[in-house]
Amino acid sequence: MKISVLFFSVTLLMACGGKTETNTTQATNTAAVANLSTTESSSPGAGTCLLTYQTKMDEALPLNTIKKYYTGDFSKAELEYRKSEKYAEHDTYKYEWPTGTTTTREVMGMKVNTPDVYTIGLMWIEEVSEKYHPDAKAYFRQMYHTPTPDELKRAKEYMDKQLDKKMAEKGLSGTAQKAGKATAGTLMNRKIEFDPVAGLGDAASWDVPASELHVLKGRTMFRVMANVGPDKVANLDLAKKLAASVLARCP
Repeated sequence: MKISVLFFSVTLLMACGGKTETNTTQATNTAAVANLSTTESSSPGAGTCLLTYQTKMDEALPLNTIKKYYTGDFSKAELEYRKSEKYAEHDTYKYEWPTGTTTTREVMGMKVNTPDVYTIGLMWIEEVSEKYHPDAKAYFRQMYHTPTPDELKRAKEYMDKQLDKKMAEKGLSGTAQKAGKATAGTLMNRKIEFDPVAGLGDAASWDVPASELHVLKGRTMFRVMANVGPDKVANLDLAKKLAASVLARCP
């Protein structure tokens, strides 16, 4: 039986203070447990061009392209470009501006009011490991689909074991352990819903709650963020246009 748990493994290990080497490293450990199938194949070398934009996302999705497709008020938008010297595959390039509303979220067992923001941007241009995931499309589809109740149950069981192991390695117990469990519980309660999107790259999937479009081209994946209002259809339409513009740079 298959299961998609990479999101949980990466997020929870980070929440517990763990060091994530790369997404592919985490995927290695997850795939061993998940037993991902390999029934389809991708074109060798396809999408390699996109990796050249890993450290220059502002060229892959420049401001003039964003303004071409988003015609709303952009006057308060501020650029945030987070770069990592070590892990470029986790770089994030985005424009954010306030919505004027706040949302109450639970963080470490406490309720916190945080300002809501609109976001447009690009993040996580990364390569799927051919060694551990020879079939990139099968891996992508397994990762970015809406999990069944059974998959969620198995993911929680898996993450409980990983969490206990990580905390034991760090010598954490008592209050720290409870805090870690509380954080893990909050993350596991996150709504996970993906809709497949046709006509983009080799595969694409829309993360409905996060307003993020995941795209696969060859062995390269990237995400487009497009949250510009409550209209989910409009957000997806914008994300598709922005993703297509990124893909057009590497025909």
